[in-house]
Amino acid sequence: MAQSTSEEKSPRFKPFFTVNELAARWGMSARHVRREIESGALQAHRFGKSIRIAAESVAIYEATRRT
Repeated sequence: MAQSTSEEKSPRFKPFFTVNELAARWGMSARHVRREIESGALQAHRFGKSIRIAAESVAIYEATRRT
């Protein structure tokens, strides 16, 4: 039986984010988030026509962008 982590149980933990959610979180346009994805700076996944960004990819992106 698999054990779940406390992160998975947390109501704030999201396994995937939308482009619009990240744009709001980072204070930038959705277009800019899409450009970051297209440039390879931010890894994303397509589910049909939807684009989703894994929480792990968000953490990596944020860690590399901190000044």
